[in-house]
Amino acid sequence: MILETARQLFNQHRSTNVSTKLIAAEMGISPGNLYYYYSNKEEIIRYLYDQLSVAMDELFWDSEARKTEAGIVQFYKDFGQLQKHYRFFYLELSVLVRNDPILLETYRHRSDRVRRQFSDVFLYWTSIGIMKPFESEEEREMLVLNVWTLGQLWITHADILDANIPPEAILRGILRLHALMRPYFTAASNRKMEQLLKQM
Repeated sequence: MILETARQLFNQHRSTNVSTKLIAAEMGISPGNLYYYYSNKEEIIRYLYDQLSVAMDELFWDSEARKTEAGIVQFYKDFGQLQKHYRFFYLELSVLVRNDPILLETYRHRSDRVRRQFSDVFLYWTSIGIMKPFESEEEREMLVLNVWTLGQLWITHADILDANIPPEAILRGILRLHALMRPYFTAASNRKMEQLLKQM
């Protein structure tokens, strides 16, 4: 309950504007009760990031997302919704990791791991005909980096336009991500995915 209350308040007001006292007051408990479970706000944020990481891993390793065009489009949709659910983290990423060395180290390790996973998935998609062969390893790694960067930052742009981040904003984020990857998909895969994206 503490984590869920904190997540909602962080999303609404930004974590930098929310104290542990405010979280406790929102729940109708004393700050002492909150500190029994979490020693400070940084620890709460770390636990929320752990939740986000686990949820992202579950999406990433879904078998359909790795094997079919329909699975990739579903991954886009679920990815956008999950980022909205934990949007405070992406909107305040730079500040959060700079203010907490433990979180920064955790984020760096996970970022390195996820980029390696993306690289492996791109190679697999090439092997089954979803992606075109890359001209070089450097080209593949640059696409990984660009996809990772856009995936981290699209929600910031959406928030600037509308802090509520309505469904159409998530769709625009999905389409931007797909547009970045489209030139690397095969023509047959692009036709399948674009038909599915039109139905969203």
